[in-house]
Amino acid sequence: MHLILSDIFAAHLRTFNGNDILYMQKHNKFRYFIVFFSGVTFMTALFNFCGQMLQLAYAITIGQGSYSPDDWRLMMNYPVLANSLEDIWSKRWHRVFRVAWISCAFKPIYYLLRERTRHIPSFKYIALGTATFAVFLASGIMHEYLVLCNAGWAIYRKQYAGDQLIFFGMHGMLVVSEKVLEQALKHSVPRSIRTSLVIQLLRHLYVVAVAFWTLPWFMTSFAPWGFDKLPFVTPIGDKTIELLSVNTFFRQYCGSCLQ
Repeated sequence: MHLILSDIFAAHLRTFNGNDILYMQKHNKFRYFIVFFSGVTFMTALFNFCGQMLQLAYAITIGQGSYSPDDWRLMMNYPVLANSLEDIWSKRWHRVFRVAWISCAFKPIYYLLRERTRHIPSFKYIALGTATFAVFLASGIMHEYLVLCNAGWAIYRKQYAGDQLIFFGMHGMLVVSEKVLEQALKHSVPRSIRTSLVIQLLRHLYVVAVAFWTLPWFMTSFAPWGFDKLPFVTPIGDKTIELLSVNTFFRQYCGSCLQ
């Protein structure tokens, strides 16, 4: 099922080139939101399919045929359902990398600060916030390097330098702010209100709004790579392209690469 979903949304993304993405960022926010949703759904389905294939290979080769679903987690736990930015980055997005980021960025900063401020109990929260932000900073640096390798130094320095650091830095500050606000409201707002359906819906809308608002800083650097190069694995992708081509309603939400 994940592979079929991946090909369906990849088909939609393949109709857009880099210029389409950059134009929509400025002039057509609604179509840009549709591309944003397609991109997140495509990545979710693709990563989960790859994870399931790795689980199958492990069960056959190392597990000698034994398999327990409770022992495995989705690589991306449907980030579109998140109700906070912390929920996205800590529990739903790229979960396979979480251990690496904690080990390489979070723990060294946290334990370094705690070692120097252990005599001040309140500094524990400062250490937690700083270590959390360090993870986002490290991720921003890694993505800056990816953009640099793809674009080359001259283009990177002129057009893209700093975009990934801005994106991940903003998310890092917002995640820390969420934790501060959560602690401030924890004892002053009843749990029944904090967990109510209305509040959960508002939190979800907040996550979508922030992700959509900050996406241009991330997407501008990667849009020139070209979605039109995304591969198909099943016939569903080609069939989806055919459907998009002949349907007038769907065509208006596709890019210029659709023939």
